[in-house]
Amino acid sequence: MWEYPPRSILVAVDFGAASARALRVAQAMTTRHGSAITAIHAESIEVPPYFTHDQLREVARHRAETRRAAQYFLERALRLIGGAFVVVSVLLGRLVHTGFFWVTVFVGLNLFQSAFTNWCPMMTLLRKAGLRD
Repeated sequence: MWEYPPRSILVAVDFGAASARALRVAQAMTTRHGSAITAIHAESIEVPPYFTHDQLREVARHRAETRRAAQYFLERALRLIGGAFVVVSVLLGRLVHTGFFWVTVFVGLNLFQSAFTNWCPMMTLLRKAGLRD
């Protein structure tokens, strides 16, 4: 059932210009009404059977472009989290207790093993939190 003012606003995001505008509109509504925004990544679409070959190629190009943008966002989030863990653990190791340096070692070992196995525990956590590549 629809209610006014909305308590929650759902916005489909595909990393395109239209979804950026939709997010800005949702943000304005949130500011005005105190609502919450939920963004979902809408990647797959069903193309109509009457699309031409050029239109199908454009849809495929756009899909590949948005996939790259989503992957880039996830990789940046992973680097940000890894860097934050290292900086905070070094500061805590220096200012609080030297045992915090083991967190830095743990992060480094995970980066090392992920280079060989192509598996990162933090990526698993980010995917369970809802971020998709």
